[in-house]
Amino acid sequence: MKAGGSLVIQFILIAVLELLFGTAARADIRQVTVSASGNDKNDGSAERPFATLERARDALRGAAGGVVVIHGGTYVLEHPLEIMPQDSGTQDNPVKYTAAQGEQVVITSARRIAGWKQYDSHIWVADVAKGWRFHFLYVNGRQTTRSRSVHNDGWRSWGRGFSFDPPTAAGQRVTFNDKRLLKNLPSNGDVEMLCIIYQFGVMGNGVMTDFDPASGTALWHSKQLNLHGARGGSETNFRLENALAFIAQPGEWAVDSAAGKVYYWPHPDEDLTRATVTAPTLNELVRLQGDDESKQYVHNVVFDGLAFSCTDRLPEDQWPDDWTVREWENPDAMIFAEGVEDCAVRNCKLYYSGSYGVTLYRHALRCEIIGNEVGWTGSGGVQLFGFGAGFRDENHDNIVRRNYIHDHGYANYWHSPNIQIFGSGNNWIDHNFLAMSAYNNISITGVPWTSLNNWQGVQSGRSAMITDNTTDFAVDFSTYPPEILAQVKAGKAYFTHDNFCDLAIHSRNNKVFRNVAVECHGRLEEGGALYSWFPGKGNQYVENVIYKSHGLPGSSIISLDNGSEYFTVTGNVVWCNGRAGCGTIGVRPTERADHFIGNIRAFDQYGDAAHCASDAGRDKFDELYQVIKREADKCGGWPGNPDIDAWIKKLAESKERYELSPDEIKKMNRVM
Repeated sequence: MKAGGSLVIQFILIAVLELLFGTAARADIRQVTVSASGNDKNDGSAERPFATLERARDALRGAAGGVVVIHGGTYVLEHPLEIMPQDSGTQDNPVKYTAAQGEQVVITSARRIAGWKQYDSHIWVADVAKGWRFHFLYVNGRQTTRSRSVHNDGWRSWGRGFSFDPPTAAGQRVTFNDKRLLKNLPSNGDVEMLCIIYQFGVMGNGVMTDFDPASGTALWHSKQLNLHGARGGSETNFRLENALAFIAQPGEWAVDSAAGKVYYWPHPDEDLTRATVTAPTLNELVRLQGDDESKQYVHNVVFDGLAFSCTDRLPEDQWPDDWTVREWENPDAMIFAEGVEDCAVRNCKLYYSGSYGVTLYRHALRCEIIGNEVGWTGSGGVQLFGFGAGFRDENHDNIVRRNYIHDHGYANYWHSPNIQIFGSGNNWIDHNFLAMSAYNNISITGVPWTSLNNWQGVQSGRSAMITDNTTDFAVDFSTYPPEILAQVKAGKAYFTHDNFCDLAIHSRNNKVFRNVAVECHGRLEEGGALYSWFPGKGNQYVENVIYKSHGLPGSSIISLDNGSEYFTVTGNVVWCNGRAGCGTIGVRPTERADHFIGNIRAFDQYGDAAHCASDAGRDKFDELYQVIKREADKCGGWPGNPDIDAWIKKLAESKERYELSPDEIKKMNRVM
């Protein structure tokens, strides 16, 4: 257990530094105050506070440090709070945004929707601003369900009855077998088509226009994914979402942005004449934005003890051309940090993001995400995402520690894990409690060398997606040296199995240590709780505890997928109440230099025990869990106080199951 022991010492040292310096105070730090009852014409003192975060930011701009003390209340943002390089602090004097002691601060983009009137015997209607196309609606703080043509998330039961033409600049023509499905659907882009292509989650939310019930056709628009043939010859599964015609039961809603109307069928206990009904207006609440061209980055900015709530997501036809995206995910976030160094998000609550909770994007060095709760998000929880695959290795040495990250995929981005690492290395991912991911709990990924050699067209920008199915947006060709770019443009391979990890895959030397991973794959079935696919070298999964309430027949629980080499998997304890179809720990037989030491399979009655020992019963599982919990408690514990026994009981009582039949397992294994 040499590797684990070394990690323990490092964790203790970093934890001590966290306690010593995270709470240090300096008498000479400049302080400004914000209050919901303040005024931006004030001086920002405790007696005369500002009203907005923007005014407080401006008051400290150029001061190279200070504290923004925010009094309790709800702050509804009209625009994201943008933090620029000139808003930075210093190592000794960071700029810190924090709640006043003992007070609760909520920063949100949720807007109140009032004036509800009866529309028919079940449905109510209210006016909203024309052109406001939102994707989430909340009634008395409860997230409601966007109307849909199929009223469940068990996507294997959805219809597959459509065909499609090649994409064009005008959109991709889709022909539906059941023309009646298109009756009374608006053609203005309010309706989306969620399409899933086989079990590993190739999926998109295409924006649909030009519905023609007579011909059964419509147009699909997306800068994320064009419809294409599925793996193994399988057809696609789909449902349409967001139309008045689809509202069929309590709790469902739809918005008509052209008419400026929102419709909702309330639950019996909801009185819309008194209820608080809200919807989000922004896709981000905070953006830390460095200037990459001038190499001026945001540094030493801290958010501590705040609550962030309710953001939306961009429709896929509006995705920026320069977004670098890991497969079938939405890379945006409630707190989006691009071009940052030594920044931190600590002790915050991030609920109901339309995408990720926190993303450290492209250039991000030595940042900390510690002690936060991130829940009910549209994509995943926390994302460390560098420049993609290429020649810039500038996202590394970050810490994701002691967070409670749970319940993801609410915007139909089910291929997003609790924690995603792509193009980012030398990070510490430790002592987190991770639960209820639609996909993996933790992913460490890259791309194969074939993608690195696969230059497409003149530019790899997202605008090419309109007519090109093959552009790989996880590769940043702009980072290539001119001579190498010229070679791959000419169709001559530069990257090989032997050199691609060292040159262009930066998801390396990540330490995933003593995390609690509960219930991966709430919607998809392939990929495991801890997952890797073409990562860099030197990654470690060490002493994590993993629980799955039922089988994962399409994968292993710890899954070292294609290209996972020079990996260390040590001292993990796995408990799965069902079949692990590809083994408790799975690795491709062709991969090199992987090490498996002291892993234990508990309660796994059906799965393959390769690379681990069988020790049935809770003893080893509980023993390691208690070690992790005690260490987390010494540094403040997990926010929200999650408990493994409570989760096990809750999952045992849950009726949600998306198990595969034996025939489906056989079919899946034939194409894997």
